[in-house]
Amino acid sequence: LVMTSQSRDIVSDGRCPKIYDPLDKPHRYKILYGGRGAARSWTVARKLLRRGMRKQVRVLCTRELQKSIKESVHKLLVDQITRMNLDEIYKYNKTSIWCSNGTEFLFLGIRHNPSEIKSLEGIDICWIEEAENLTETSWDIIDPTIRMEKSEIWANYNTRFKFDCLHKMFVIDQAPPDSMVIKASYEDNPWFPEVLRRQMENMRETNYEKYLHIWRGQLKILAEGAIYGPQIIQARKDNRILDFPITNAEVDTFWDLGKNNQT
Repeated sequence: LVMTSQSRDIVSDGRCPKIYDPLDKPHRYKILYGGRGAARSWTVARKLLRRGMRKQVRVLCTRELQKSIKESVHKLLVDQITRMNLDEIYKYNKTSIWCSNGTEFLFLGIRHNPSEIKSLEGIDICWIEEAENLTETSWDIIDPTIRMEKSEIWANYNTRFKFDCLHKMFVIDQAPPDSMVIKASYEDNPWFPEVLRRQMENMRETNYEKYLHIWRGQLKILAEGAIYGPQIIQARKDNRILDFPITNAEVDTFWDLGKNNQT
């Protein structure tokens, strides 16, 4: 493996948000979630390309639904190879990416290629993109398939619902041993694009609840047309929704929402 001084400088230029520095440490599970504009996919692509330069690894890039290579992260990785001036180190065609030191990137969808994934050997890292769509059935395929010593599973997603498989497993419930979980939003990305900033600021002013969900990565809570939606949104803006820990006592709440009375 030969790098020019130019490519070496670019590879080490630190163009990843600092919040993702823990990705460089070994963990079985690495989960990244939150709002839009946090540069999760770019960061994962760059760190995996760097890892593949320094050490021969076999990376499975997957997602729940992927019928063709166009629906994979293949183009994202190729774009990052170009941005990082790594074309002399990484080679690729329409379906594959490989490094001169033997590193290899594979692309398979879980739902449409379960048998192929189960038969894979020697996978060092599995990257699950758009992991909010991952089902429990698919996770039960991936987790035992990635079985190399010190192998890792990386997953990134935009926060959606609390009952999404990986969100429930790693955020709502107690995460499995050796898990690293990072929540990030546009505020953690120093290179947040100006065009997205204008969209974000407009939504913050016109639809605060949707802003919290899309840009800040909070769970989607209110249904469209909720009766007290505007009041709840205002309460959240004013920081009037608080947590009161209660111990050694049972608490029951009873509610009756009536449109024609003062309940």
